[in-house]
Amino acid sequence: MKFRHPFFVCIICVTVIFLPLALTSCRAPVRDGGSESTDSLQSPADKEYNGQLFFENRRYSYTGEPSDISADGDILTLKRSGMYLLSGELSEGRISVECEGEVCLVLGGFEGSSSYGSVIERTDGGSLCLSLPEGTANVLTSVYGGSEGVLPMGCVRASGELRILGDGQLTVSAKNACGIVCSDLRIDGGELIIGCAEYGIFARNGISASGSAVTVTHARVGIYAFGGEFSEGRIEILGGRYTAVCTEVGIFAEGKLNVSGAEVDIQAPQLIKKPKTDFY
Repeated sequence: MKFRHPFFVCIICVTVIFLPLALTSCRAPVRDGGSESTDSLQSPADKEYNGQLFFENRRYSYTGEPSDISADGDILTLKRSGMYLLSGELSEGRISVECEGEVCLVLGGFEGSSSYGSVIERTDGGSLCLSLPEGTANVLTSVYGGSEGVLPMGCVRASGELRILGDGQLTVSAKNACGIVCSDLRIDGGELIIGCAEYGIFARNGISASGSAVTVTHARVGIYAFGGEFSEGRIEILGGRYTAVCTEVGIFAEGKLNVSGAEVDIQAPQLIKKPKTDFY
């Protein structure tokens, strides 16, 4: 049974009735949201957004089509593909994505926290992108542990492909769970700082990091690619930097491991766990 904090119940009325008037003079252009690939969403500063969300504790304002979002308890759901800008501070709330096509969340100085689940989650198998604009610092915090389905819980959780890109910073804190959980993960640039109790990054299939700075602390395992009958268990760290302080294993790849041109600093009882046929 899930518990949902009912803080969005009264706020949605404010959003629909009053906020269109308040935002008339600062309304951003709204794009028609189609099934745009995340590969084409690499320069959010040069694009228009489908919607913009600004949070202030347990309240939010939204610029965009009202039908593209819905609120239920502590969960705000994005229901249309495209690009959305998130900023401000969300206290005890969650962002869920449920739609066809790719969704890119541009974290433009966003802080989110939740005691009841993932702060950002997509569980329908679709692609999710987190974009970190240059100069931004973003923080996500969750204390909820356990697992649901085939994936453990994480502060950021996606049942499909997750991509993190940009030149900004993202700090993920998960006291009783994993930091980032997904099927496939691509990290292209940016600085990622993870502090958690379980896996810093957990992927059922593969993890690829290129030119990024990734730091994991306090975790049992820094980064882990599961592998199995239908999974590759692949980890690639190409350039950039990987730093880990872990209680068990720094890097655990059940399939293929490739580390090339990267600065690696691991403090753990076992630095790397991998098949003997792979290389480091």
